[in-house]
Amino acid sequence: MKEKYHVKCLHRYCDDNVMLARSKAEALFLIRAYERESAKVGLVVKANSCIAPIGTETKNGNKKRRKRKRSKRKKD
Repeated sequence: MKEKYHVKCLHRYCDDNVMLARSKAEALFLIRAYERESAKVGLVVKANSCIAPIGTETKNGNKKRRKRKRSKRKKD
């Protein structure tokens, strides 16, 4: 997978796999390609695979700033 589809990061642990993609479309393509490659060797991928964001970066690389919820001080 890593060499054929040029996946930047492919992490395998027991029966779990994590691949990093730049976009949701690329992630869907990689999931389908992984299912095809697995089927060639007789493996079945569970249907509950998911696509999830891993960071808080925007498109230009800057991190999003979260607004902190400030509690109101009680006046004595």
